Order: sequence, then C-alpha cells, then structure tokens
Amino acid sequence: MNRNITLIISAVTVLILLCIWLYLMFFSNQTNTDLGPIEGSGSFAELGQVGNDASRLGDGDVRQGEGEGTNNDDEMMGEDYNPDILRQLTTRNVIGYREVTIASTTHVVFMESGVGHVYSINLETGVEERVSATTVPDARHAVFSSDGAMVAVKTGTNNGVNPILLGEIDYEEKTLSVDQVDEEVGEMTFTEDNNLIYTTITNNSVLGNVFNIKNETTAVIFDTLFREATVILGSTVAGPHYFFPKTNYTFEGFVYRVDEGRLTRLPVDGFGFTANMFGNTILASYRDKSDLVTIIYDQASEEKAELDVALLPDKCVGSDENIYCAIPKNETLRYDSINKWYQGVDLFTDSLWLVGEDGEELIDITNHSGRNVDVVNGEIGEISSDWYFQNKGDHSLWIYELSEIADITE
Repeated sequence: MNRNITLIISAVTVLILLCIWLYLMFFSNQTNTDLGPIEGSGSFAELGQVGNDASRLGDGDVRQGEGEGTNNDDEMMGEDYNPDILRQLTTRNVIGYREVTIASTTHVVFMESGVGHVYSINLETGVEERVSATTVPDARHAVFSSDGAMVAVKTGTNNGVNPILLGEIDYEEKTLSVDQVDEEVGEMTFTEDNNLIYTTITNNSVLGNVFNIKNETTAVIFDTLFREATVILGSTVAGPHYFFPKTNYTFEGFVYRVDEGRLTRLPVDGFGFTANMFGNTILASYRDKSDLVTIIYDQASEEKAELDVALLPDKCVGSDENIYCAIPKNETLRYDSINKWYQGVDLFTDSLWLVGEDGEELIDITNHSGRNVDVVNGEIGEISSDWYFQNKGDHSLWIYELSEIADITE
C-alpha cells in the first residue's frame, strides 16, 4: 500500500513540473521590455570592399549619447540637451576629426581607427550618427577638408609613410567614394580651397607637395634640406609652412619658415628642440642643462619671452591672442620629458590652462570628469572656437567649450 501511494505521489509531482515547464515555454510573457536585439557593427562584413557601401544606413541607425563623460551620464539628448563644458564625445578610437557645418548646424565629424567608418556628432543635440559604413582597411590617420566633404586617409599598420586614400563624403546618401593616391605620404592637410598638401620622404630630404584635386596634378612647393624633419603644414599652398629637425635632447634643433617657396631660418633654436605655431606666434621648448625651458617668440615684433612653466608644445592650441595648453599635474618636465612622451614611456595626467602673463588654470580634467587624460591632437574649432582634443591613452575625442568662458579669458 505504501509503495502504491509513493508511486502516485511521484507521478503527480512529475505531472505538475511538466505543466509548469510547458507554461513557461509557451505562455509566459516577457516582462523586461527594455531588452532589444544585439546589433553587430558590420566591420568584418565589408572588409576589403573599399569604395563600396555594402550596407546603407536606415533612419534608425543613430547612436545617442555615446562616449559621454562621467558627469554627463544622466543628460538628455535632443531638444533638452544641456551638455557639460568639458565632456568626452566618443568612446571610439578616433584617427582624425574636424568641426564642420552640416545643414546649418555645427557638427564634429570623425573617422574610426582600423575600419575607416565616418561618424558625425550634432553638437546642438549630442546625437551621433554613422555617415559612412564603407570600410577602409588599416585606416590609421585621417584629415578632413574644412567643409567636411573630403577626407584623406593614411593606411597601413606600421609607423612612418604609407599610401593614402582620398574620399568624398555624401552626407545625404551616407556614402564614401574612395580613390587611391599613388604616393607614400607623411604629413597631410587640406588647404582652405580643398586641395591636399602632403609631405613625401626622399633619400636626402622631406618634400612638401600639393595635389590639385580638380585637375589631378601634383607639384612640389618646398624642400626641407634634411630627411629627419618635423613639418607643420599651413592652410594655404603659399604658406607659411614650418619645419625643424625631429626632436632629440642630444641634438640641436632650429626652425625654418616657408613662404611661397622661400626659406627663412628663424632665431629660435636649442637642444631637444620642439615647437608649435599659432599665427605669428611660435611656442618652443628646448633643453637647458637638465631642465626644460619654454619660450614664446613673436615673429612680427621679433620679441622673445621665457615662460615661468615648461610646456610640451604638442599639447597646446591657440592664436596670436591666446594660447591654451594642457599641463601635466604634479609633474616637473625635464630635458628628456619630450622624448619619453613621444616614445610612450611617460603618460601624463593633464589640466587645461590659459598660458602667458595672465596664465590661469581653466579646469582640472580629472577632478571634473573622473578621468585621467593625456591631451594630444588638439584643435580650436573654426566655427565654435571650442577646444577639441584626444586622450593619448585610448584616442577618444573630447571637447572643452572655450566659447563659454570667453569673458573670463578676454
């Protein structure tokens, strides 16, 4: 009798469990309505199909709020967008960017490393949109024209010179048409009238060249006279362009200026020399025994002044009126700091400053955002006058709205 009761109870238990399982499989409703499909980036599907958009973007292919800084996580996008004065714009690895006007609205366009996809961020709404899904394999450096319609892309996995691709962007159709340029290119930039200036390396020197995009013709515009040169290209073919020997604290450096092919050596030099140019102002740093010294040289007045603090010119942006620099916190820069930073041995945690006689700290990036940022690749926006820069550690793109503090710095 006990055995029969045990069998009956077991059978009833199995039946109940089976009914529960069937109910969960076929009749249960999903309660988490926020779960959506996982979407792939499409990076691998188009690999090698340069010049062809394998997939067009639909109206819904818009990414909102990606890459915001720590303080921006709760911000609303769209009409109620009220961004922070300092914020991280992307989490993607950016290899080139530019502030442009699209449909009468200020955007920043950028290219993603490796795949060459182009994105735009509407700075009024904070909305990020993929402009082109065309893959440019091994894309590692890009420059955009002033109107954002053209992009030149350096490809390759090694450092140094590599062939470039010249692309035309259609923002309405969301396409990128790409052509090969048969040159091994070092530095490159677009002129104000959308021609491409670039450098090439010969056995004895570095040449500055211009590629006329409409006529598809190339001409040499200057010769550096030595092969290991850092070149800072201007925004017009005539110049000015600048070049100096590549920085090494054991060697002496000096600056040449090029105007319409005419070379002039400027009275700014020193061991371990490096510099940056802002209009007629040259900001230069060089070795003084075991220290690093930074000076400002005005080409118009030929006056030279030493700053109270040593700077890395590559971390600076500005104009004749104001120069802004990212300065490492709690770091005393020494004679070999530039070399170590270029080589990636040293990474810095920066704050943003207005430099000069009325110098002051503008913002502490770490305290404000919660991120340690080593500032590199800075630019002043031609439309907004805001300060864009990248974090050397992950190549994310940031913005600091200088336009919001104009009254403070004037």
